Amino acid sequence: MQRWRQSFLLGLLAITIVIAALEYYIDNIPKLQMAQGQWVVHTHEVLNHLELLSEQLNRAEALAAGRATREEEDIRQSLKTIETLTQDNPNQQARLSTLHPMIETRLGRAMHPHSSRSAEQNKAESDAIAQSIEIMRGEENHLLEERLARWHKALLQTRVIFIGGSAFVYLLLLFLYLIVQKEARARERLLSLEKDAAALHKTMTDRLSEVIAILQEIVHQRLHLDKAMQVITERTQAITHASGAVVEMLEGDEMVYRAASGTMKPFIGLRIKAKGSLSGLCVATENILRCDDSESDERVDKLACRKVGLRSMIVVPLIQQNQPVGVLKVTSAQPNSFTTEDVGTLQLMAGMLSATLRDAVATDTLSKDNARLVSDKVLLETLATSDGMTGLKNHLYFQERLTEECLRAQRYNNALCVVMIDVDYFKPFNDAFGHPAGDEVLKQVATLLKNCARPSDCVARYGGEEFVIILPQTPLEGALRTAERMRQAVKNATWPHRAITISIGISGLENGVTMPATLIEQADKALYESKICGRDKISLFSKKAL
Repeated sequence: MQRWRQSFLLGLLAITIVIAALEYYIDNIPKLQMAQGQWVVHTHEVLNHLELLSEQLNRAEALAAGRATREEEDIRQSLKTIETLTQDNPNQQARLSTLHPMIETRLGRAMHPHSSRSAEQNKAESDAIAQSIEIMRGEENHLLEERLARWHKALLQTRVIFIGGSAFVYLLLLFLYLIVQKEARARERLLSLEKDAAALHKTMTDRLSEVIAILQEIVHQRLHLDKAMQVITERTQAITHASGAVVEMLEGDEMVYRAASGTMKPFIGLRIKAKGSLSGLCVATENILRCDDSESDERVDKLACRKVGLRSMIVVPLIQQNQPVGVLKVTSAQPNSFTTEDVGTLQLMAGMLSATLRDAVATDTLSKDNARLVSDKVLLETLATSDGMTGLKNHLYFQERLTEECLRAQRYNNALCVVMIDVDYFKPFNDAFGHPAGDEVLKQVATLLKNCARPSDCVARYGGEEFVIILPQTPLEGALRTAERMRQAVKNATWPHRAITISIGISGLENGVTMPATLIEQADKALYESKICGRDKISLFSKKAL
């Protein structure tokens, strides 16, 4: 909206400039051209009358005495016209004041030819008159040159102003067009990013559900090592859309294919050298490794890759008792088949898969210990849904639980609120007292929040120093009371280094939302409002306040 307002103002400014320029051009430029042109015409008119005066004098000289009466009237009329036309020129007026008596005198002698003056004197008078007229003609020619120059200059100025103004208007319109185009591209890019973000969020949510389902199935299949590994390969292949998956176990200096699915299934029992292979490097570094093209990756065993028909893969280390014992590998016959999201998905599963293999091996030796199985199931589910530091539910569990609670609340028309909490000035605390002290603060805050919540509430660590709480069947007023208890509990607690406070933002289904992501976004906005208002505050997101 702000960019559209700017574009509108720029367009209005351009139109104003164009109108002003046209008005100036219409009002001044033609007047300037006409004024200079009139002076040129005026000068030509003076020259024409001077020429006519000379011809009239010559004719008067040639006529006999008493026959120049008509010419005498024309000469006087021409003198009067020249005097009128040269009123703006003092030099010409001065010359006329001398020339006029000379012509009158000469006309008088022409009308009375019996004068005592000689022919030489008459000729001298005529020459003096002709010389004066010639001088006036020269003056007018000089003025004509100057006025012609000014006229041509005015014409040039008109062309320059017209061309320059047209160029300016063109460039201005081009500039406005480019701004509008750039804004349109920016809007399209923003829309594309929003769509990509929404698609990514949906993909990660779907994958989270798949991971939970896989882990639940693995828990039920942990009675037998081979069966557990088979489930791992099949479900991991499906979630990453790979063409094959394999569990390779380290035996001496070799990697042995122990379980496989898809295109890797025919190669169960295959042995490859650990050294010089990507699987061996994964075991040695205990890091997840990704190969986009085995033909150009120097880390892989190219011959082994060609033998099993793979071009790209992701390799995940499997750890037992702090020691790498093998790898889980997903493969594809095509290069560049796996994405960063696939790596993240396998990374999320890596710890759980290692624990499953460890427990499956233990199950082979302990056999039917039902109590241990129940305990391990609870442990596995806890590992999958809990934050390792604070003991609260983790971000992934929170997202799934919020989706369930939203659906339940909408189905039964119940209230539901989300509370987002941030520890105030946590980064400066870490910088001042160290990360171990910061971790202790997070653990203590987590305990206080848990103690203030109901058993039916979901208290989770959202990430970093942020916590989030789901309050089922709770309106905004009730959420506000719960949040106040939590804020007071943290503020009044005993802290080893300095006082700790929290900022809180609250949102609820009462605002008319239906999507979990919108609830989180509203709570985050309310949390930001608490921060900018000085922290140690609680803010409600409500449409009534908008």
